[in-house]
Amino acid sequence: MRLDTECLPFNRKFMHAFSPSVGTPRATARVFARILLGARAFRALAVGVLGVVAACNDAPTAVDRGDRDVQLAVAANVLANPGAVLVAEVSYTPTGGTRPLLVLARDSVVITTGAADTPMSLTADVSSCAAEAATNGASCTVSVRLTLKRDGRVLDETSQQFSVTAETRTIAVPSVQLFEVATVTIDTAGTGGLEPGDTKTLVAAARDRSGIVVPGRSPAWTLVSGGVAVTAAGSLSAVTEGPAVVRLVLGGRTTNLNLQVRAPSIASIDIAPVDTVINIGGSFSYRVTTRSAAGTVLTGRTVTLATSSALTATIVGNVVTGVSAGLATITATSTQGRAGATIVRTTTLRVVATPLIRVDRNAVTVDVAPTGTSAAVSVVVTTDTGRTLRGLVSSVTYTPNVAPWLTQSLAGTVTPTTLSVRAAAGALDTGTYIADVNLASTLDLHVPASVRVTMRVVRLVASPRTVSFGPFAGSTTVFPPSSVALRTSLATVPLSGLTVRTEYIGAVTGWLTTALQATTAAPTTSVLLTPDPARVPAGTHQARVIVTSAAPVVSADTIVVSLSAGDPGRFAGLVVAAGGKGPVAGAIVTVRRSDNSLVDQVTTSATGTWTSNQIVAGTYNVFVTAVGFQDYVLYAQVLVGAVSAPTTPLANTELVPATPGNGNIEGSVRDATTNNIVVGAIVELRAGANNTTGTPLATTTTNSDGVYSFVVRPTGTYTVRATRANYAAGSVTITLIGGSLSAPITFLSPGTVTIAWRFVLSWGATPLDLDAHLTGPLASTTSRFHVFFSSTGSATVSPFAVLDQDATNGFGPETITLQQQIAGVYRFYVVNFSGAPEMRTSTARVDVYQGNTLVRQFFPPQQTGSIWNIFEINGAVLTPINTINSTVPALQAPASGLVRGNLRSEAAIADLMSFEPWTWFKPFGAIKKE
Repeated sequence: MRLDTECLPFNRKFMHAFSPSVGTPRATARVFARILLGARAFRALAVGVLGVVAACNDAPTAVDRGDRDVQLAVAANVLANPGAVLVAEVSYTPTGGTRPLLVLARDSVVITTGAADTPMSLTADVSSCAAEAATNGASCTVSVRLTLKRDGRVLDETSQQFSVTAETRTIAVPSVQLFEVATVTIDTAGTGGLEPGDTKTLVAAARDRSGIVVPGRSPAWTLVSGGVAVTAAGSLSAVTEGPAVVRLVLGGRTTNLNLQVRAPSIASIDIAPVDTVINIGGSFSYRVTTRSAAGTVLTGRTVTLATSSALTATIVGNVVTGVSAGLATITATSTQGRAGATIVRTTTLRVVATPLIRVDRNAVTVDVAPTGTSAAVSVVVTTDTGRTLRGLVSSVTYTPNVAPWLTQSLAGTVTPTTLSVRAAAGALDTGTYIADVNLASTLDLHVPASVRVTMRVVRLVASPRTVSFGPFAGSTTVFPPSSVALRTSLATVPLSGLTVRTEYIGAVTGWLTTALQATTAAPTTSVLLTPDPARVPAGTHQARVIVTSAAPVVSADTIVVSLSAGDPGRFAGLVVAAGGKGPVAGAIVTVRRSDNSLVDQVTTSATGTWTSNQIVAGTYNVFVTAVGFQDYVLYAQVLVGAVSAPTTPLANTELVPATPGNGNIEGSVRDATTNNIVVGAIVELRAGANNTTGTPLATTTTNSDGVYSFVVRPTGTYTVRATRANYAAGSVTITLIGGSLSAPITFLSPGTVTIAWRFVLSWGATPLDLDAHLTGPLASTTSRFHVFFSSTGSATVSPFAVLDQDATNGFGPETITLQQQIAGVYRFYVVNFSGAPEMRTSTARVDVYQGNTLVRQFFPPQQTGSIWNIFEINGAVLTPINTINSTVPALQAPASGLVRGNLRSEAAIADLMSFEPWTWFKPFGAIKKE
């Protein structure tokens, strides 16, 4: 639309009246909407005026004369608390496809408590909408949306649409109301007495500050906790007893409703039997069951039974007794209904003088073995008058209601006849089961009868069911017997007709005798098991002792008996006072099994030595006690019992004075193959010697020097155990007598590479020089290699054995690793290169690793000499020797010279060792120490 220049000042002036920001000629064809909004604390009025643009009718250059004056007014009543924000927005959506919403104007005002309204002026240019309406020849829809918010949360909202056409002059806008919900109320009527199964529709209302219900708000209910179910619309169902909480969100407000679902009350009473007939003088017990409204059986409820006529029948508790012929109403009453309501149930009792059905026994008890079946028991059925009764039928009621286990049948339907009952345990567990066989007539009036059948599923129980003898030496002549208790699984069932038989497992038989204390007993007896004193081969032998009972019918039970026999051997050791104060005579040395049972007990000699009696090979704990000293425990000592080493020497026992005291312990951990320090090893301290299991007294870690310490520890004997990743665990026994103790070095064997065997020799400060020696076969030859300080061997070529460490100034380690093993005999021995003191007085020890696992430890026997012959290995078998003398171990070897390459002949060494060892080895010692 074109306007002439003379019209421009008027247009511009008119537009400025509505919007000071408008002032260009191009705006003359636009249509403006002006919305005036005012707000107080609880009420706001918004008014919009669509501006008027008048085209100059006398403008000679005007092309379009279709301009219109359009006016828009909006009023809003706002009920809100101070701080709410009213937002007004004018927009329209252009026609055609997915064109977006065009916001023409937006403004907001805050609801305050000031004395005057806070006005808001909103001007919207809707010319594009009007132009589109004119172009399309239809209409354009303008939307005015008012939104009430608080903290960005929408409290209420309304939107109105207005159609603008070429003919539109004025748009009438209905007034609207906007509310902020101030409170939410919930109708709690009927929620105070909920029980499981009840349902209720929850009702809530949103109200403004004045308490007026805010319309158009939908509740949203959710379950917080408890045994109820609720839908979003408020449909509530009580499920389980206890407290419950449901949550309501309504009009932006959230509130909780606390509920309490009460224990279900009695809704109905069942009484059985119903409408019963009894004889004068007859009686029976009513069974009363209370149920909830949902039909659930309730327990622990109080129900009182009463009779309408005590002259006809009396009732005590739930037992009714007929007095005279007639009818009586039996009433079951409880006041534990809902809200204390009284619940009543009645039944009719008829007392008659008619004959009774009689049985010659009204109770039958049968004992059945598990999965077994009893013999049939007969019951004679007649009447008390002796008259014939027709139409006799029978049925069974089980208490408890378990799988049917009773078979019953009538020989005929006319009395006299016979009822036959038989019980079968099936899969039922041991215990007592009851069933009632009910007898009645379908044709003649007689008082019914019943026979109670009790089935006791009983088995014989032996305790214990496993008995182990030994380990014993095969030459032992006295075997302690073991008693096994016998009873039935039900204490009320006696034992009778007991018999036992023995079944041997394996070829060795006849080594066990059994003796029953009694063949009949109530409630218990026993069977005595005694191993036969005849010699049995080494090994473990087993037998089954089967105990059966003839009557009652009781299942058999089996006792598994084992006997361990082995080669005998002896422990030997030396007991001295700690701190180098000499031997302890008269000390008591006790050998016990791991279960603390006594095996042997001896006393030390005047020189402190001791040797046990012969005991079978096994693992034992050794206890040493002496007056004036602390008790000493040496754990997990292995007795081999081999013919080659009939005596197993133990580490020397150092007893600590009984006087209490404290001291500090410091030690180090080193690599057994390099003698390098081991940093970060975990070190555990336990009481007792060779004690490597159980909860430690204290735990620490080696520092950057490989050193650990335990301070202020009570005097006594301890075991230090060290572990580190990529090492096998190692341990040493220490004796603390006060002050500061420098513990023996703990050597750890590295386990990063798989080896065949490793032998680690360690000792104390003296002797200064102990040497480890290993001899063994060479492949494809009759010669033997000899690895020691002067011939260190090789780990990568034959003999695949190497001396990793050679110590010459005490402590060790002297470590030899056998990387690969071939067929033949390997021998390991130790030479006291220093000569004095003797090894028997030292703390020398040899740890034997098979692969990367510690399998044996050896200590010097109390023998004199400079050669400690320790063991032989052939394949995977290690044979102990453990003797000290002056003879080097010898095997057949060629008569060649002393040296062959870098391997020394075992036979040549044996010849030279006839000299005093410290004299013979002095030249080598000089070479070593250079």
